[in-house]
Amino acid sequence: MIEYANENKGYKYLLTVIDIFSKYAWAIPTKSKTGPEVTSAMKVVLKDSRIPKKLHVDRAKMWKTFSIQGTYKWIDIIDELVADYNNTKHRTIKMKPRDVTLKNEKYLLRHIYGKFEANGTKNVKFKVGDH
Repeated sequence: MIEYANENKGYKYLLTVIDIFSKYAWAIPTKSKTGPEVTSAMKVVLKDSRIPKKLHVDRAKMWKTFSIQGTYKWIDIIDELVADYNNTKHRTIKMKPRDVTLKNEKYLLRHIYGKFEANGTKNVKFKVGDH
């Protein structure tokens, strides 16, 4: 995305966060990957009432290409893309991520994710170097 920074107001990167429980997504453009810039972007996520409880990071694997109608300009449509994602019913949770709330998360845990415990599946643990 670096090569398209001129088309995107100088933004070179996109910090994406997806809550693995509710599938709710955030996407915050950044101009660099410095600590202060990423911290500032994460503050946007953490100020939201839907704070993710667990994070899984991608070890800086960035999107390879992004093209809508023959352009690489994403800065003006990213909010709309994320809103569409969060307002679309997901097959795994059988609801829209936007509809997951503190009131229904226990139901979701028991009825959707409970099947994993029933099969003897424990918490997924990632190790350094896992891809």
